[in-house]
Amino acid sequence: MRRFLIAAALLAWFVPAFGQAPGRNRVVAIGDIHGAYDEFTLLLKHAGLVNEKLSWSGGRATLVQTGDYTDRGSGVRQVMDLLIRLEREAKRAGGQVVTLLGNHEVMNLIGDWRDVTPEICATFTKAGTDDGCVAYRQAMSPSGSYGRWLREKQIAAKVDDTLFMHAGINPAQPVPRSIDDVNRQARAEIRQLDSFRQRLVRSKLADASVTLQQLLDVSASELRSASEAIAANKADGTPLPELDVPLLRDAQAILDIGTWSLVNPEGPLWFRGYALWDEAQAAPQVFALLDSLKVTRIVVGHSVTPDRKIARRFDGRVYVIDTGMLASTYKGAPAALEIMGASVKPIYATGEVGAPR
Repeated sequence: MRRFLIAAALLAWFVPAFGQAPGRNRVVAIGDIHGAYDEFTLLLKHAGLVNEKLSWSGGRATLVQTGDYTDRGSGVRQVMDLLIRLEREAKRAGGQVVTLLGNHEVMNLIGDWRDVTPEICATFTKAGTDDGCVAYRQAMSPSGSYGRWLREKQIAAKVDDTLFMHAGINPAQPVPRSIDDVNRQARAEIRQLDSFRQRLVRSKLADASVTLQQLLDVSASELRSASEAIAANKADGTPLPELDVPLLRDAQAILDIGTWSLVNPEGPLWFRGYALWDEAQAAPQVFALLDSLKVTRIVVGHSVTPDRKIARRFDGRVYVIDTGMLASTYKGAPAALEIMGASVKPIYATGEVGAPR
């Protein structure tokens, strides 16, 4: 029995060294993809997370994608399909794939399609039709296959002692009580906008593909008409039409969308301080925030690093991992961040080796 236990222990020790399934404590984080499918798959293979057939080979490892896999690049649909499949495969193997929302995913969900290119739409075109962009918007809707998947995603995730987000929490603003609160607020805002859009469709004030700007225009128009009707009634007794008070109340809330966490420039999907702030000046605020959230470090994307390398900042408590993977736009290269216990190191698909930090 003792001999068996020793043999088992030795086997467990040597398995990772021979490239078998790594332990669950291996975390690999990948930043902004923007439809760069070929670069993304190259990086996954180089990190040992998928095999040549692009099936999950990472065993019990955790892959975290920090958002912005949509928009700009032509491979958006392929990237999403791969992430969806890898989520299932990793779970069966005892690992996990954590896919977060970035600002570009949320832009698609709320009807801001400014960065959806014709090439992306073309991948949704049905045979014999030219309605790719219409089909894309339907797919991103609450009832669409990709829209349902995206609406299940969070904007922040804690894995072991590391917080992963797309842009990060601004330490200069009120500190959230918990990471869960950050996610709850984002989900509530998405639901509120979805509900308002559906209300406008039912009232025949808009169609299902209404853009965010059109939605804001309709809201302003309805509030203006109601205000004018009330003013006329007070001035000369003009009969007051029946007002849809709940719709007007919701319209006013939608017009304040600039303050919502989803689109606020200082919010968790847009904030750039972790990449741009002066480290010496901002360190006390950053450290205090991370300590309050009980995390050792935060890993973010969103801001392309100047040298297109993984950036270690604030004494290793912040890592910025957007290396401009979509080379046609950002002239960068695919890279990831590997975290194993206290060891944190970059992985470059070019084969460049990063020293543990």
